[in-house]
Amino acid sequence: MKKLFLLFFSLLCCLSLFAQKNTKGTGIVIDDEGRGIDNVKVTIDDFSVVTDIHGRFTHPQGGFANKPTNVAAIKQGYKFRFWLFDQGEVQIVMQPPILLLEGQVTDERLRPIQEVRVEVVGSGVSAVYTNKEGNFIIKLPYTVRITPNTKFAVDGYEITAEDFSYSASGNKNYVAVRRLTGQKLYVYKPTKIENRRPIKGVKVFYDGKTTTLEKELKLEIKAPNNPNDPLLITDPQVLSAEKAAENYIEIFIERQNDGKNASDSAGVSKNIIKGSLEDYQSQFDNLIVDIKFNNMRAVSNKVEQLAKQIKTENMDSIKREGLQKYLEHLELIFINMATENEEALEKTKATIQNIKYSVYQKDSLLVLEQEKLKQAEKEKAAIEAEFQRDLLIGGVIVLLLALLAFGAIQVAKRIRKQRNDLQNMNEQLEHTSAELLEKVVQVREQNIKMQAQSQELQQLNGEISQQNQKITDSIRYALTIQTAILPAGEMMKTHLNDFFVTYRSKDIVSGDFYWFSNIHETGEKMIVSVLDCTGHGVSGAFMSMIGNTLLNEIVNQKDIIQPDEILRQLDVGVRTALKQEQRINDDGMDVCLCLLEKIDDHQKTKITFAGAKRPLYYAEMPEKRVDILKGAPKSVGGGKINKRQTFSSQELILDKGDAIYLCSDGFIDQNSESQERLGTERFKALVSDIAHKSMLEQKEIFEKTLDKHQGKAEQRDDILLIGIRL
Repeated sequence: MKKLFLLFFSLLCCLSLFAQKNTKGTGIVIDDEGRGIDNVKVTIDDFSVVTDIHGRFTHPQGGFANKPTNVAAIKQGYKFRFWLFDQGEVQIVMQPPILLLEGQVTDERLRPIQEVRVEVVGSGVSAVYTNKEGNFIIKLPYTVRITPNTKFAVDGYEITAEDFSYSASGNKNYVAVRRLTGQKLYVYKPTKIENRRPIKGVKVFYDGKTTTLEKELKLEIKAPNNPNDPLLITDPQVLSAEKAAENYIEIFIERQNDGKNASDSAGVSKNIIKGSLEDYQSQFDNLIVDIKFNNMRAVSNKVEQLAKQIKTENMDSIKREGLQKYLEHLELIFINMATENEEALEKTKATIQNIKYSVYQKDSLLVLEQEKLKQAEKEKAAIEAEFQRDLLIGGVIVLLLALLAFGAIQVAKRIRKQRNDLQNMNEQLEHTSAELLEKVVQVREQNIKMQAQSQELQQLNGEISQQNQKITDSIRYALTIQTAILPAGEMMKTHLNDFFVTYRSKDIVSGDFYWFSNIHETGEKMIVSVLDCTGHGVSGAFMSMIGNTLLNEIVNQKDIIQPDEILRQLDVGVRTALKQEQRINDDGMDVCLCLLEKIDDHQKTKITFAGAKRPLYYAEMPEKRVDILKGAPKSVGGGKINKRQTFSSQELILDKGDAIYLCSDGFIDQNSESQERLGTERFKALVSDIAHKSMLEQKEIFEKTLDKHQGKAEQRDDILLIGIRL
């Protein structure tokens, strides 16, 4: 898996180099939807350019030699998101600003209108409602632009350009919308004024649209009050349209019985005549007949008789209102007629006007009487309200006095209770004060004792610091001794052409050491060994002294040079020195030992290897193939003497230029900050990558790799690594 990853990484690097050799030296700045952004200042490494109208720019020197390291783009209101480098082209993505549309809705008199629904037609943005000051804020996407052709809708009715003003500053825009106040139409049946009942199902045609009053009983026309605009109410007949207030009109229509009693129906013609105008049935019928036959003189005489009858009759408001509507209808008929007898027509029209005046005069007197009655009722209600107010004030005063008396009694009780509680608290405080005083004395005594103990601790800390310093000085001196027993570098340089030693102790002194001996002065036979003693620090250093002494005795005094026999003698020596047959002691050593013999006129080297829990790594050139010779699975020493270990030698012949590596387990077992071991496979891969380099270069690479892997993690064990070029 790791090899595949390395292969994939190498392939990416090759593709990157190929792309860099074929750079185009161009770039583009786009938004989230891929549209180019103009006038953007782009800074890439050591040059700056500005994008054109399509968002593109070109490297001034014709291309990018390498992938850029620093890329920045600046334009007011826009936000830099990320950038890509693909086939020599730099692509930069920026986020456009959000457009804030602030505004206010007013009427023609510039008075704010609250709680109306405002939306920008065709923007796809949800509508908002105005606040108490008529203000609103809409967040628009940057693709929406406010222009004189923009359409706003207030409560669903579109407002054109001449009814709003617009200004912009940065990403904030302001619009003032003027809602046109129109007429509200309320449709009623002509029943009693104080009991008007709305009619449903009326069709209203206005501004090219037909609306049926099904659910709502009123229709609000949101448009200017233009008398030229047609307003048609179909199906029923309009009796009257009265302006009841500034912005709405009440319309009375003729309507057949809609499920109510016949007395609730108040239409003209048949409905009115069947009601309170039944006495004038024959007169109206005769008039209609004369009008149809154009007998205007007879119509004139009959209208005069009808006028005299109306003047002398007392009628109620409903009868009078119905008669008035019918007279207006007759007047309209006369106005539209063109007859030969103009004189009779004018006389008849004048008579109808007199009748209308009489009706209006009676209606005015009736209204005046009603107003006087209402005024009297208001005065009576005011007197009764004043009496009720005086009665209420008196009751409130009495209630307040009672509450004050009750409150005074409760306050007196509370003061008496608080006085008693305060006395009890004073007694408790005196008792608590005495206890606190006693505790203060005890605390002072304890402080005196603690101060004395603190002085003793400081004295002990000083003595411990002195002892630690002495021990540290002794260990540092032991380091000097341990360094002295290690093979001299000059001696190894004399007999080894190219080698390195990486030696890092966990503490001041180390349990790892290496040993070297030249068997023949000509350098044809040499023994080199790496030993990892049990423990580290002082205990490991003592073991290394024992190991060094035993190796000198076995090789240099007894002339034993076969690696397997050396390990057997070393095993016996360690067990004897530590008296492991008499006591429980498992201390020992892991050993990697090699006998190097130059053969074939120094063109080859015969290696005889024996190991105790440590392998030998070797690299064959120029293939850089790395392999391992494994040692015995047991350590030297440890356990009783009758449990001797069996060690065997392995032979290997390598060519000149090949390399061998001896190491303790400290390098391979070192963990990272995430507790991951460097491991044997990673070590072998590293050896394969750098085996062709000089040993001095390899030493530097090994140590940098170890430092990078270890990071801030603590060193786990002593570390010893030797590399030798044959």
